[in-house]
Amino acid sequence: MKSILRPKKEKTDGDIKKLEKLVSRRQKIFFGEFISPNELLNKQVAPRLDLIVRDLAVGQILGENTKGLKLWKKLGARTRMEYQYRLDKLHRLITSFKKCEGYLTQYPMSVDKNYQMRGGAHRMVLSKRYNILEIPIIGNVTLDYRKGVYNIKIMKKLRYTDKEIEYILSLYDEFIRIT
Repeated sequence: MKSILRPKKEKTDGDIKKLEKLVSRRQKIFFGEFISPNELLNKQVAPRLDLIVRDLAVGQILGENTKGLKLWKKLGARTRMEYQYRLDKLHRLITSFKKCEGYLTQYPMSVDKNYQMRGGAHRMVLSKRYNILEIPIIGNVTLDYRKGVYNIKIMKKLRYTDKEIEYILSLYDEFIRIT
């Protein structure tokens, strides 16, 4: 599989200025903060069951299980092409973490004013897997974001069976504890 990787580099003032340009001037943004993956996970108001599914998918790609990709597909791939596109992106991200020995600081995790994750769930999973001590975050202090909550109710809407949800829940506490 061909992968385009960006070289690992330190975060500079230029990186921050580029990020600032991407954001509307009406929004108040905080930059340059770092947080441990466990601390960020503990700030989530509801269990992020999608993280377990994403971790299982990464595990299957790495040869650790056989259930992950089937469960992961339910998170949002509506067509075979979309599934393949998302799978290719996941492969590239895993390769990037391996080759760059961790998290690229120029791609911070997006959080809202209450530190609820707004994006970067796959990066969070890989940060946990590769024992990354701190990850960069970028946040919007004017936004209160609730869309990304993958609780049991949402998982049922995505057609996860009770048995699948029970399996995912059984892995959640262990995932949170992993440092």
